[in-house]
Amino acid sequence: MAQSGELGVGTMLLIGTVGMLLLAMAVIVFFLVYQRRLLAQQEQLQQIKIEQQKALLEASLQTQENERRRIAKDLHDEVGANLSTINLFTKQIEKFVEAESKAGKMVGKTKDLIATTIASVRTISKDLLPATLDRFGLVEAAQELCDRINQADAVLVKLEHQVTEERLPQTQELALFRIIQELFNNTLKHAQATQVNLFIHYTPKSLKIIFKDNGVGFDANALMQSKDSTKGLGLKNLESRAQVLGASLNYTNPPEGGTQVNILSNTA
Repeated sequence: MAQSGELGVGTMLLIGTVGMLLLAMAVIVFFLVYQRRLLAQQEQLQQIKIEQQKALLEASLQTQENERRRIAKDLHDEVGANLSTINLFTKQIEKFVEAESKAGKMVGKTKDLIATTIASVRTISKDLLPATLDRFGLVEAAQELCDRINQADAVLVKLEHQVTEERLPQTQELALFRIIQELFNNTLKHAQATQVNLFIHYTPKSLKIIFKDNGVGFDANALMQSKDSTKGLGLKNLESRAQVLGASLNYTNPPEGGTQVNILSNTA
């Protein structure tokens, strides 16, 4: 009987121990499952937040493009038309004055100024709404931009490209063209460069754009974090456009000097 009692107590202790272990394991499993669910929820919320930010960026950039189109149309339809009319009036006035007289010389200078203004309006309209981009694609639009800069004979621009015959979606081409425009704008304003090399490569699954100048160079990170918000505004716009494209954008300062900007994306 004593042995039977001892076996009973031992069995109860064993069952209790196993039960405690099973309970502990259940608590651990529950905790791990809970943690995984919590992490999954956090990742889902983070993804939603990223998508919302991307949607806001896309909406903001689309608003900018709509405003550019409106301004370009107003410049072409109203300002350009008015300048052309003024030019016609000036030519009519020219008939009634002697070319060598003071009035004739003033008319001549007025004609030159009108012609320069008309050319400026056309250039601004092209920058705001590049027709070449819509008709022929990114490479042709970039080449037109490079040719225009080369005509100024201050900076030598070389463009190389390696692309498929298939064009990128219109929104992507426009975003990339705006990035290239902004890079040239920064270089011409601040870099004191004499040469720029632009390389464009894309396929349906990958994208690579390399922009390199031989200017004075700069610290992109310091400029982005500057207290003067206007200094890093252009760089932030570049970052926003790259983010919408799902591309990385980084700056390097090569040993030979200048600045190199790499825009990379791989959807394979």
